[in-house]
Amino acid sequence: MPAKQNNNENRLANNPDWIELLWKLRYKLEQSDCIKQSIDHKRLIDDDMYRAKCYALADMLTDPSIARLLDQLWSIESRAASTKASPNDNRCSFLRKNPRMLLAGLLSILSLTTAICWALVATPGAPQPSQSTSYHPLKDIQFSEKTQLPVDNPSLDFALITHNHLGLFASRLFENYYKAQGANDVLTIAMNGFGHEQVQASTAGNVKATHLLREPVAELKKHMLGQPEMGYIGLAHHIPQDNPYQVAALIGYDALVFITSAQNPIQQLSLEQLTLLFSGYYQNWQSIGSFHQPVTLVASSREDTLPLLNQQVIRPNYYWLKEDIPQFSNRKLIEYVSTTPGAIGVALASELKLDANVNLLKISYFSEQPGVKPDINTLGDDSYPISLPIVLALPSESYQGEQLFDHINATKTDVEAQHFFPPTITFNSDYTFPRTVPNHFRQRVQKHKKLNLRVSLTNAKRKPDVISIAKLNALKNYLENEETRNTIFVGHSDAHGTFDEQYYWGMYRARLLAELLDDQYSKTLSFASTAPLATNEKGYGRRLNRRVEIWAW
Repeated sequence: MPAKQNNNENRLANNPDWIELLWKLRYKLEQSDCIKQSIDHKRLIDDDMYRAKCYALADMLTDPSIARLLDQLWSIESRAASTKASPNDNRCSFLRKNPRMLLAGLLSILSLTTAICWALVATPGAPQPSQSTSYHPLKDIQFSEKTQLPVDNPSLDFALITHNHLGLFASRLFENYYKAQGANDVLTIAMNGFGHEQVQASTAGNVKATHLLREPVAELKKHMLGQPEMGYIGLAHHIPQDNPYQVAALIGYDALVFITSAQNPIQQLSLEQLTLLFSGYYQNWQSIGSFHQPVTLVASSREDTLPLLNQQVIRPNYYWLKEDIPQFSNRKLIEYVSTTPGAIGVALASELKLDANVNLLKISYFSEQPGVKPDINTLGDDSYPISLPIVLALPSESYQGEQLFDHINATKTDVEAQHFFPPTITFNSDYTFPRTVPNHFRQRVQKHKKLNLRVSLTNAKRKPDVISIAKLNALKNYLENEETRNTIFVGHSDAHGTFDEQYYWGMYRARLLAELLDDQYSKTLSFASTAPLATNEKGYGRRLNRRVEIWAW
């Protein structure tokens, strides 16, 4: 009998339809190795279509009764064995003893999925599952019908693509810079990335600000006589990995922040708790140890607040953002939260003006960490988890762009005027030591300064993403003005793979950062890698600890 049950497990584990359907449960419910080993890990990492198909199937599982059944199925006290486990191996004992429950759960899932698919096909215009994908402005710009570009003006020196809510900021930057430089007119292209049909055009000084909607950048250039240099200024999260820009300069920070009523005793939340709140999973504050009040979700009315929350917090934890979250202006958001005991609001730090009736929550990467509030230091060293770097991305060897960045970096007044946080390089002495570091070495470097720099790699894992590049360039500027120093690079990693693989990627990050800095003013003494927070064997902490510490003295 056990052998027959084991054969059934093998057939289920090797069926790609079941595997794709249960993909999301692999992260949420710690499923057995029987299923896990049959997933094509390489395709999940490299093949976007394959991954999207897995997500689409898994996200149809919205029925609470199905979720409860799956919780029972996959709450296995000990990890299941591989599909080749012997009949006497008790690591898959739960599945062997409960084959009917397993099959009943899988059949229920299939029935629910089939019903949803037929409903979508049979109902014209039926709403699709709520999805907020990362918006890529460099690929998707389009002219509105009323837009008129001055194509007959040969004096354009530089073109800047930005988002509509940063249009005034970009125009002021140009106006102040070109007043000092005495350059020709500059076309500032402010674009709308979130679906509004028309944006009001504006003019600031000698800067012509033309607001556009969506059209590819290559098509945009055709409308511009003289092919001026083009740059992008805005949130780094909106730049695609395959962007045409080769130089990225960090010019400031914004941040997602969260507020509650002063009556709420909660003072800090982790990213996981924020995910469970804003996905609608937690409906009462008692779920996280607070008072007995229903959770009320509200958000700023600025158009990119909820998409950024979904992109930076909710989707990385494999949940969907709750639909129909009410949105208010800044003043009304504060009023609503202050008078609603169970309310929690999300907004951007640059637009939020707090009063004594609301609490600004501290945020942590995970529950065991102390939370921090956003300020010039916590954003600079990535200890605040939801920072939003603002970058100036430029073509290689762009003279106009480099001059503009030098102006921004020297004054910082335009950045602070928009209530953004100016960039900073923050060294402190809070070390995370590799387990291999001897005690005498720990004591020796305790007085040295440490920079904590989060370095994310692209899908190919061979180069940093645009946010990391911008921070590296800021670090270069800092080191050039400092005295000669010694440095040690300590890499961290957490992802899918074995312990040894993650240890390798931590070391790879450390060496890559040292190579990219190419700092002639510092002497690199050594590299190190810490024990990973997450591997195949341990899911806790995944995606939270991908950084490099730089010890300098």
